[in-house]
Amino acid sequence: MKILRKSWVVMILSTFLWNGGSGTAGTSPVDENKVESNLEKRQKIEIMSFFAKPPGQAKLPSAPISVSLNNQAVEYFQKQEYELARQTVLEALKQDSTNAYAYELLGEIYYMQQKLKDAKENYQISYALQPRPEVLEKIEKLIKETQVETKFSTYTEEHFIIKYHDNDKVVEGFELRELLRETYRQISQDFAHYLTYQIVVMLYEDEEFKAITGRPHWSSGLYDGKVRMPVKKGKSIDAELRALTRHEVTHAFVAAISKQSAPAWINEGIAVYEENKERKVDLLIFRSAIKTHTLIPVDQLMSQSHLEAMTDTSEVALFYQESFHLVDYLAARYGMFQVKQMLQKFTNDKTSDEVIREVLQISTEKLESEWKSTFIK
Repeated sequence: MKILRKSWVVMILSTFLWNGGSGTAGTSPVDENKVESNLEKRQKIEIMSFFAKPPGQAKLPSAPISVSLNNQAVEYFQKQEYELARQTVLEALKQDSTNAYAYELLGEIYYMQQKLKDAKENYQISYALQPRPEVLEKIEKLIKETQVETKFSTYTEEHFIIKYHDNDKVVEGFELRELLRETYRQISQDFAHYLTYQIVVMLYEDEEFKAITGRPHWSSGLYDGKVRMPVKKGKSIDAELRALTRHEVTHAFVAAISKQSAPAWINEGIAVYEENKERKVDLLIFRSAIKTHTLIPVDQLMSQSHLEAMTDTSEVALFYQESFHLVDYLAARYGMFQVKQMLQKFTNDKTSDEVIREVLQISTEKLESEWKSTFIK
């Protein structure tokens, strides 16, 4: 028993040290320059006390066990296995009821399950235990969303939780549900992948969409763990709405397959690739960039920092069109199975270059050369 007890604590201590002593495993990055949190201090004290006492008197340190369980819950959360994540984080809180990060994660889980009241309650507990600005932002966002959602009707079916203005006849509920079902069926067939959770779909009026998302005027939809789309009153389902739905629901599949790790170029490229099946994508800016030799170099296309530096709408449009064209080439040249494999490889924190070399057996430079050789001169 003594050996078992020691090995158990050594495992916990290793987890504790590996995560920099923090109680968070992905929900809120820790600033290393900040003073140790109370949770971190308590973990160290408990571990030191455990090893200092005789075996018969030592009590297993609960704070590190709570951190270890919370880390496991984060892994489930990243896989969208929300119920497993919820059960695990509740076990973490049984070990340490003052783990602010665990309450934050529980809030995240309830938020993704569209249980907004429970989400708010746990965010508030987390903030009371450890006032962090990122948690306060989540509370404020939730309050804003709740004010809008009180006007919504809800329809739940096998694959979706749909929130929309049924009374205002923004779109006919039956048509919307059929559109979502068909979209899900087509994308799941393309990826040979089926989600283990329901996608939350929020349909807003234009002004509501802008207020909730804060997106720029050129943005027509958003996926941030939930599908959010603006829909005009009295408008029936047309090619534009079908394309937008296909684009945003694709993001949910990409997030699930890559455990939310896919870089923007392949994430958006695949979404536009699927959108193109409903409505042909305009490649005017991309074609112009070919002629003027102003395409974004592939290494920059795959760089998150380059994307974040973009401010001009024409640059953003080129990024989307070029990413789509590259993904379209990958799907035609290597097949969607290989593209899916690439998404799965990103879960191991690999760079785009590493994933391309591992899955396609080709360098990024060679890929760029071969892709560009297909352009019509």
